[in-house]
Amino acid sequence: MKNPIRIAHVLHHMQIGGVENAARYHLLNTKNNYHVFCLDSADPSFLLRCDEHKVTFRRSGESRLLYMIRFFREVRNFNPDLIVSSLWRSHVVVLFLSRYLDSTWVSFFHSSKYFHSLDRASTYLAVTFSDAIFCDSRSTEAYIRAVSNNSLFYLISFHFHDNSNPSFPWLRRKKKAAYFGRLSKIKNLFYLVDLFSRINSFHPLSLDIYGAGEEEVGLRLYIEKLGLGDVVTLAGTVPPEDVPGLMCGYRYYFQTSMHEGMALSVMQAMSAQCCCFVNFVGEIDNYAMDLYTAVNITPDDIEGATERVMSIIQSDLTCSAIAEKAANVFVDTDDYSFSFDRACQMVLLANDISQG
Repeated sequence: MKNPIRIAHVLHHMQIGGVENAARYHLLNTKNNYHVFCLDSADPSFLLRCDEHKVTFRRSGESRLLYMIRFFREVRNFNPDLIVSSLWRSHVVVLFLSRYLDSTWVSFFHSSKYFHSLDRASTYLAVTFSDAIFCDSRSTEAYIRAVSNNSLFYLISFHFHDNSNPSFPWLRRKKKAAYFGRLSKIKNLFYLVDLFSRINSFHPLSLDIYGAGEEEVGLRLYIEKLGLGDVVTLAGTVPPEDVPGLMCGYRYYFQTSMHEGMALSVMQAMSAQCCCFVNFVGEIDNYAMDLYTAVNITPDDIEGATERVMSIIQSDLTCSAIAEKAANVFVDTDDYSFSFDRACQMVLLANDISQG
């Protein structure tokens, strides 16, 4: 097998998000020849520190037609040993690319839910025609195995090694909460704002929301409407490598998503020794234990969630104990880049054996 191997990873775009953060992290850490090909644009600030020659994306003012011609030309010139597709549109494009280039195709799945009919259709195409399947979590793997006969399944660790200091004393942190991630409908952030409105009727607790997305304008107006400008702050975006360090300055982390895969930000918050209040969906239910390493709050009962949060945050001893146990959950977990590269090598080795 050639070393390093050439890996093309096709994504929708490059901006704040779990899948995109993983791709960016891999660009900075892999020893393989790894190149990201976007079907659309990229946020220049998101690509800081990355080798610009290893990311292909649609530039401002470039027509979609001309970009897609350039996209196919650059993938062909890269001549990948293996093409990885993440998210539904990428699966459809790589179905044709892998046949045209005669490259090994890996479909990478990141959720245990279909978001629409096109997502469902592309999933069936991917599991039927790809050479191997990557999943970001056990919950995603179980979901995809139910519709696939492919025997080559690889579970990819979504743990990012970082240089933050999760031992920063919990009691010396800000008495504040944080959320990091995309500001999208699925993250249920209007509910989170409502939750903090209720919490502050009994106990002063502020929330910093980091990220960007299609819900940003609506959230800003909603926060103003409720008069929560001093309670909930939209803090903007930060470079992904700064997230773990920032998390270490907060006592509490909140995530009230309706659906998740691995939930990277929750993993990071637990590793950063935050006391996490989260909805146990997707893989969270497999790695978090209620009232031991995190606190489960369900969005379908805002009064019950408010009471639960209030009962926990009244005790610093309880919160610090939960946070301390959470920090140990992922201590021995493989790094994402190591896990991803190892799985790619295993796929190519399996193909070599089958062709030999």
